[in-house]
Amino acid sequence: MARITVEDCISKVENHFDLVIVAAKRARQISNGAHVDYDGEFINKDDKPAIIALREIAHDIADVEELRAGVVKGFRKISEIEEAEDFEEDIEFDSFDDPDVIADTGEEIKEDELSILDEIAEAADKS
Repeated sequence: MARITVEDCISKVENHFDLVIVAAKRARQISNGAHVDYDGEFINKDDKPAIIALREIAHDIADVEELRAGVVKGFRKISEIEEAEDFEEDIEFDSFDDPDVIADTGEEIKEDELSILDEIAEAADKS
């Protein structure tokens, strides 16, 4: 079997850095027990995970875009669960429980603004 080279993979991935990141992600998946199709003529059971990953990339067996998305998701600082919790907190804040706070900006209403709002409310009640 021929050796796998960077030139075999670089046509599938834009640059060398991206290739290293994507291949490392796939190699970690393989070492953690991800499925590998050993029936193909390009992959042996004796190959190490890094070699298997490079061969999968070179022969279009691995989905490079999916691997890249997994890498990006792994580097995110805020998880989707935390984002959902923050969204729920924003909804609770906008519930108008505190009349002295403007819901959109979170700024307190000044006394002169409150008096103007009271005057408007009184005028609306009179008419």
